[in-house]
Order: sequence, then structure tokens, then C-alpha cells
Amino acid sequence: MLPPHESGKNEQFAVLELQPQTDYFFALKVFDEDNNSSSISNVPGITSKAGNLFTDSFTRDDLGQNWTTSDSFQIVNNELVNLSSDQDLWSLAVLNNITDPIEVSFKWSPSSDTSGIDQGGIALLLDSPDLYANGYLITCRTYQNQIRLWKIVAGQNPTDPIIEIPLLTRPNPGEEFKVTTYSDRNGNHFSIFINGWEDITITDSSFFIAPARISNYYAVVVLNGSMNNNIDDFKVLTANETVQVADLNINPSDYILTQNYPNPFNFSTTIEFYLPAREKVLLEIYNTRGQTATTLLNSQMPSGYHKVTFDA
Repeated sequence: MLPPHESGKNEQFAVLELQPQTDYFFALKVFDEDNNSSSISNVPGITSKAGNLFTDSFTRDDLGQNWTTSDSFQIVNNELVNLSSDQDLWSLAVLNNITDPIEVSFKWSPSSDTSGIDQGGIALLLDSPDLYANGYLITCRTYQNQIRLWKIVAGQNPTDPIIEIPLLTRPNPGEEFKVTTYSDRNGNHFSIFINGWEDITITDSSFFIAPARISNYYAVVVLNGSMNNNIDDFKVLTANETVQVADLNINPSDYILTQNYPNPFNFSTTIEFYLPAREKVLLEIYNTRGQTATTLLNSQMPSGYHKVTFDA
């Protein structure tokens, strides 16, 4: 994580993976290196916009122009099938008319099996809508309960996974396999869902694919040939637009003196206050007769939040 900017400058934050058409509220509280905290900010709210959902249930005779594939991909009994006789060849079926997907899913055929599920997956962040693209491939290795992240280079067979980590839930025939993706300054992130339940998130921090440098990127189904790994109900969700939240303000324009805590107290209590600008501060404690019991502060103080402890 990068350090914050110096005092007085604005910070910007991106909140990702929000669900569409959902109300969200945001607040901010900050801490310095001594663990001193600000008060909570204002709480603006937004309603996230609906994304654009594309669904292909393969209820036709041929794939049509929206798919770029080898001839081995066919529609059979309303399922996408790779009829190639080469079981060692990862073949790509590229959805070429939808760009910048944030979520891709399909359902394994009820007739699929463990070996077939092992030899299929979802490819994301492909840099072109053809069979020679670069991108990422996510597969499940069911018999070892692993999720794997691969690099696809020029559309060629991936050789060794760049990440292998345990998978909590094993996908079964007839179940949905879904991957959501987002990128930030820490890497490209892929969250895996099995039958609607989030399982795990994997991250490529090397930025093999840098989305900011690609004008459009695409989603792909990858299936080995002659395996029991047919798919159906292919879905792609794209983001609609970015929603900007109102400013979060933790620097009020007024002076603030908060309630001391704890209150009541036995031996000590803490008093917090906020200065919008550098000021001379006189902070005194009075007894029940209105007399000054002690002076805690009598000096120039910089703007910002301050904390003083009173020991009785």
C-alpha cells in the first residue's frame, strides 16, 4: 500500500466490486503514526448503477459472428462443446462483441465430469478478440481442490500456472463457475465463485496484463477437446459507469471540542479537540466552585485534531 499524501492534499479512493443497483454509504476515520484518530467524517451515500448483462444459452444451431473460435467449437444440444480430438490442446472461444467484462460465468453441463472440469476454465483480460490474444486463464483442479491462474501468451497453450492455491469448494457437474475481476495499484485480482458462493481471491501483482494500457479487453471460454466439459448459460457482466461519491470531509471548518472519555472516570480522562487553523489554545479544568483546578494547555497549536490526557 502506498503512503498517503502530505497534510493538506486531497486523497482519492476507489471502492471496487460493488453490487449493481444497491445503496451504499461511506465514512472515513483516519489515524496518524501514533494511533491518534480523527472523528468520523460525514456519511455520503450512493446507489450503484445497473451493469450490462449479456447471456448466451446456446439455443441455436451455430455460434454466429459474436464468437471467435476454431472450427472444433460447436453447439450440441444447447451446450457449447469442443469437438477437437486433441485432449492436450486448450482451445479458445472468444466473445468478441462485449468489452471490458467485470464478471464472467457459465454452468458446467450436468453430463460433465471431474476430468472434464479440470480441463476447462474462464479467461479474462484478453487484449484482443482473436485466437492469438494474451491474457489470464482461471481453472479448477478438482481432484486436488486447487484453483490455478495461468498466463495465455499469443493464444498458445499455457505451460505452468503462475499461482496454485487451495480451493475450498469443489465444482460439480451442473454447477456455476464464476470469476469477477478488478485491478488496482496492488495487482489484477480474480475472485472465484462456485455455485454462487465466493470461494477465494487470487492476485497477480506482476501486472502481466496492465488493463490501463489496453483500450478494450475480452472474455473467453477455454475448453480442451474430447472431454466431458460442455458448458451452458454463459454470462458476462460489464460495468455501466463510475459513480462519484460526494467528498468525505474529516477537516471541519469549525472548532470542535468533544466529550471527554471515559466519563465518568477515576484516575484519567482524554479530551479531544479540532482546530481549523493554527491557534493559541488555553485548555483549563475547573472545579465545582468555578475555580481553575489545573491548566492543561496554554500554547500555540497547529491545525488538526489533538488529544490531551487529564490525570486527576
